[in-house]
Amino acid sequence: MIFEGRIVVSLIMLALFAGMVGYAFTFPADARFLPWVIGIPGLLFCIGQLIIELRNRTPEQRDPGERRRELKMFAWFVAFIGAILLFGFVYAGPVLVAAYLYFDWHERPLVVVLSAVVAFAVLFGIFEWALELRLFGGFLDRMLPF
Repeated sequence: MIFEGRIVVSLIMLALFAGMVGYAFTFPADARFLPWVIGIPGLLFCIGQLIIELRNRTPEQRDPGERRRELKMFAWFVAFIGAILLFGFVYAGPVLVAAYLYFDWHERPLVVVLSAVVAFAVLFGIFEWALELRLFGGFLDRMLPF
């Protein structure tokens, strides 16, 4: 059946990378370099992974908990994408890293807090402050009057 989890994930990733590479064609020449450096190899790897998944489709016994784990993975994926689109990388990234580690991996609170601090330090400290690269701020940031 085509709706096997691994094939669906490969198709989703292929669509994301193809969209990123295609959208980069609309950027000025200097701006399209980074999306292409990341997107073209990612696109090629996704095509290869999809071919591997389609060739290795054998009927196998599924673990009853496998579907639940797949749905949980998709829920976290949608949460990450939604939160980043709404709040931006700098604010959503550390919160979601902390939430994922606490609720899914059941890490100790100290590990959760340290991971969130490191995520914030990387996203804000390195990218925004040191490299002066403005990360996506989220749609809510644009709607707020201040």
